[in-house]
Amino acid sequence: MRIQLSGAILLLLAASPALAATGSDLRDCPNSAVPPSVRIAACTRLLNSGRYSGAAQGNHLYDRGRAYASLNQERRAIADYTAAIRLVPNFAYAYFNRANSHFRLGLYKKSYDDFSQAIRLHPVDASAYKSRGNASLLLGNFRRAIADYDEAIRLYPNNGKAYLGRGAAHIGLGQYRKALADLNIAIRLNPRLAVAYSNRGLAHSRLEQFRAAFADFDRAIGLNPGLVNAHLNRGGANMQLKKYRQAIADFDKAIRLNPNFAEALVNRGLAHGALKRYRRALADLDRAIGLRPKLSLAYNNRAMVRICLSDYREAVRDLNRAIALNPDYAAAYFNRGLVYRDFLRDRRRAERDFRTARRLDASRGSAGVHLHGVFVECGEHGGFRRIAWRPGRLQR
Repeated sequence: MRIQLSGAILLLLAASPALAATGSDLRDCPNSAVPPSVRIAACTRLLNSGRYSGAAQGNHLYDRGRAYASLNQERRAIADYTAAIRLVPNFAYAYFNRANSHFRLGLYKKSYDDFSQAIRLHPVDASAYKSRGNASLLLGNFRRAIADYDEAIRLYPNNGKAYLGRGAAHIGLGQYRKALADLNIAIRLNPRLAVAYSNRGLAHSRLEQFRAAFADFDRAIGLNPGLVNAHLNRGGANMQLKKYRQAIADFDKAIRLNPNFAEALVNRGLAHGALKRYRRALADLDRAIGLRPKLSLAYNNRAMVRICLSDYREAVRDLNRAIALNPDYAAAYFNRGLVYRDFLRDRRRAERDFRTARRLDASRGSAGVHLHGVFVECGEHGGFRRIAWRPGRLQR
């Protein structure tokens, strides 16, 4: 929304022959139907004319910022919104749009702060609460996100994106049945919202409802084949259904969409391991670690492959690294305990690791350590006997 000049000033401008040359600029600068480059040029001529100050100048800066944002030139947009706010300190829509630009740049704390200013100035804007909830979600503050989504839904009960976000926040808190309820509503309000199917599939997976999860991931991919996390998570559902080749095909697709997708490489490595393709598994896990040297899950899973290759001391080194990166990683302690007990005959260290794993797992209220990471066993003739895969990527 633009700050409106008074009617008297508008009449004065229209009557002034000196401004006749900028009449089209006054129309083009705020007009979203005009190509952004034309809008930017029009706004710039108005700003450089020296004829505008105060609220009028703030309007032109705001409009040029919107045009820059439509070209994904977010930093230029932010500069214009900031200049507009300096001229008009209570310019709610400038705060709102600057928040959106910060969000697109991944500057979620700055985005959150600007949405807060927009809400302070205009406290009945459902979209501002929903957007601030999105910033909180990506900052990992799920309870704060839910509070904002609650308010967005109160102000606008048919806000499907708010239900989508609140469902994602419930997943972040481990409240999977609440997530399903919200995502069901999001899908009812917009049956073609691919992200909602993907996230509902993730909630089903966390509840170990793998066939329902697979169906949701399949639907999400049908609606949007480029939804990379849906391919990752459908691969995970296939893993649980012991369809390892189909899982590899899903992970392949995720990696084609994002060649640096370390999580997809980690999971494809597990699928290769399940098919006794240990060297391929090791190659995928090595590559994942090269991309994400601090991804503790990759070290844990590489250790599992090393166990199947009878490389027990290297397995311990990988598990040591996983624990160093994530001291609360219950599965890594448990797996290291297994190596110490079953292969290195070190019962003292094994019992210490098992105690630590149980303590960490109890603090999460889980029924089993393996649900917090990958736990595998190698059979007498090789091959994974069990893979407990914890699906893990929300689509936001």
